Amino acid sequence: MSDEHYDLVILGSGSTAFAAAIKAADLGKSAVMTESRTLGGTCVNRGCLPSKNLIEAARIYWEAEHPRYPGLAPATLGLNFKELVSGKDEVTRSYRDRKYQAILDDSDKFRVLPGAARFADPHTVELDGHRLVGGQVLIATGSRPAIPAMPGLEKVPYLTSDLLTSDEPIELFEQPRSLVIIGGGYIGLELGQLFHRLGTSVEILQRSPRILPDHEPEVSTALAEALDDEGQRSPMRSTTRGSISGPPRRSWVSSAMARAWRSPSSDSGGARRPGPTGSSLRRDGARTPTRLRSTARA
Repeated sequence: MSDEHYDLVILGSGSTAFAAAIKAADLGKSAVMTESRTLGGTCVNRGCLPSKNLIEAARIYWEAEHPRYPGLAPATLGLNFKELVSGKDEVTRSYRDRKYQAILDDSDKFRVLPGAARFADPHTVELDGHRLVGGQVLIATGSRPAIPAMPGLEKVPYLTSDLLTSDEPIELFEQPRSLVIIGGGYIGLELGQLFHRLGTSVEILQRSPRILPDHEPEVSTALAEALDDEGQRSPMRSTTRGSISGPPRRSWVSSAMARAWRSPSSDSGGARRPGPTGSSLRRDGARTPTRLRSTARA
């Protein structure tokens, strides 16, 4: 395996990775990106774009049956969940082709290599027959859903927020009849509202006394009231060990979604852990002091 030398080696192919590669090209530098999943990274494939597409569809469906203005009669729209997902996938592919693939096709300054990268030393990355040596290395692998250590979870099929993905086996095509979401953060809440508006029975479990615990209490209160007005069940306070505060309640559900928090993808898939001569990666990401600069030496 011969060395391939670049001014900049980038792990990941999302918006941050592309911005860095484009800037390097503008400065006359050579760059290469790696990608262990789908070109474009999380936001375009599994996050912002597909979620907002389905959230908007769910809003239209819900508001047709629950008009906000007097004089408007409720109307029931037909719903084909598979068609909604197919439409979401078409939007995702079109955006990915226009905003990512087209840039690659038009540039001879950088490219993307598929595969899971591993550090050989602080300036060398290996993947699928390639040995990439960079003057600088940028870790832009993003994050992925973190699975809580909940006893019994490994024994049942469960979803994560990656259900929004396209062109991957984990994509969700069947609408759940009922759904338990573990985690009362903003992603769990927006996906819960999405499915509730489409007719799925949704229950949210959380550890904190209120939803959105990292936001101002007034925001949590206002959002809880808005969800309650739509008829969504109030989140139950629980721990990931399965205990629930208040009266015991048992729920039979068709699906569960583990959505408690996110972990850096640098420890799995996009940038596997290096050996003793590797970069300053830890299991929870790169070490950064108070000014958020990596401790890795150039």
